[in-house]
Amino acid sequence: MSNQELFDKAFKKYGGRFDLKLLSPYPYMTDFLNETRLAIKIVKEHHPALPEIYIDFIDNLSLNAGAMVIDGKGFIGINIGTYFLLLDFFNKVFAKKGLLESFGDSLQESEDEIDLSIRLNSGTIIFDPTVKEKVPNDPSRQFWASFCHTLSMHFLVYHELGHILRGHCGLIGSLNGNEPILEALSNKELQKLRYNGIDALFMQTCEMDADSFATNRSFNMFGMFMQNSGQDHPIKTSVPNWDSFITIWTFAIYVLHRFYGFDNPAETNYREGTHPPPTQRLIMIMGNIHSIFEGRFSREQVNRDFPTVLKGFELANQCFSASNFFSNGLGSIYETTKNIELFNNREELFKNWNNVKPRVQPFSFDSDHPPYVT
Repeated sequence: MSNQELFDKAFKKYGGRFDLKLLSPYPYMTDFLNETRLAIKIVKEHHPALPEIYIDFIDNLSLNAGAMVIDGKGFIGINIGTYFLLLDFFNKVFAKKGLLESFGDSLQESEDEIDLSIRLNSGTIIFDPTVKEKVPNDPSRQFWASFCHTLSMHFLVYHELGHILRGHCGLIGSLNGNEPILEALSNKELQKLRYNGIDALFMQTCEMDADSFATNRSFNMFGMFMQNSGQDHPIKTSVPNWDSFITIWTFAIYVLHRFYGFDNPAETNYREGTHPPPTQRLIMIMGNIHSIFEGRFSREQVNRDFPTVLKGFELANQCFSASNFFSNGLGSIYETTKNIELFNNREELFKNWNNVKPRVQPFSFDSDHPPYVT
């Protein structure tokens, strides 16, 4: 069987492989797949034990992605709806006059309300193709919308790749009949895993590990973009340093996680889910960024540049508040930082790595597997 046929079989119950030929034109999506395959190839150069990995789109309009390992081969599936939901959001917020004013000329944009292509189906976010598309008028803002979309989608791919590389997929697949690790796992699927000794805390720790891998790999993207872009490319003039890159990167990653819901942390039953609450995940990603900064820069530069992380979050909050769909019920990441119970939960997740590591390590392809927590 070809990779396409194997992929279709692996994700059949979730929609199967989406044939890009059904869209016309579809070059940007083909470019995305080619870019991510190159990114995976680069990761494999550093981790030669990593198996062959095939990535493609799943024929499903909901917000989700998944990864699995079958017969020594890795598969990463991205729901087609996820691609379009994020693209629609970034295009429309950059097409709004008065929003994100430091990026290009927002005066060229429209004052129309932000009408996102979103509908809810049993609590699940679905891309609605019947809602009218919109792109920014200003060419530089078109670039920024595309760049943010690229950052968020690549983070998602790296996250799924982390599940394969770090052995999460191998372990879960061995216990769950080669089922994928999904970004939105049903309660029924989690219950099945519980019978095999995998509880919510275990899954959340794996998600923390995959986010850590994705964060570290995403920062390497900046060097790749700078190295491969011509002198007249917008990224050379608009993202001249880490300070400006961090702002746009945190903006894009915040948007990705915000789509998975920002309930008030005090009202979230975070111990039952397979993933930490999005606000919790972002705080841990912030901690990861701080560690990266400390390894790269002087303390003086860390103290100067790290606040730009919060600037990216603030810009994203402004965009969500301006949209009709998200304007109400926005939970705050700042509430999470003050919640002592969630602080204790973060400590619990870090320490639980000592329980997770020995179970996933036999399935890991990473020779530099994260050390035990002391």
